[in-house]
Amino acid sequence: AIGEALVKSGFNVISSATNHSLDKGVSGVLETIEFWKKYPEITMLGLYENWEDYRQIAIRETKGIKIAYLNYTYGLNGINFPSNKSYLVKTLFKEDLVIEELQRAKKEADFVIVLPHWGTEYTHKITPYQRKWAKIFADNGADLIIGTHPHTVEPL
Repeated sequence: AIGEALVKSGFNVISSATNHSLDKGVSGVLETIEFWKKYPEITMLGLYENWEDYRQIAIRETKGIKIAYLNYTYGLNGINFPSNKSYLVKTLFKEDLVIEELQRAKKEADFVIVLPHWGTEYTHKITPYQRKWAKIFADNGADLIIGTHPHTVEPL
């Protein structure tokens, strides 16, 4: 029902890498992917069926401008990836992989948007972890960073 409401509301990019991504296991990830496949006009980020999909950078072209979208989560609520399936959810676990992807996105697109799922719930303060990652994103090609997760509005 939530997915249908997002479609009807006009969203065209869905950020799915969150700390809850593995709450329902592999089947939950795969069911989410299958749901969004019914809407090819919507770009769903952060969840992947295989390494080939994981390595793709989501780029949407609007009025001749190529916009790359990257989505990562800070963690998975202590849930470990199933054996050989770390491609299921994009995370901030490996800095070198994130940097490589940012640099690739910058080469392939005119504008790079990063949607990190980070921060401390119910606080209005930016953490040192967020500052560290924001600098990494900016230094490696991000043009816009839109953070998610804290359940509050944080400062710019």
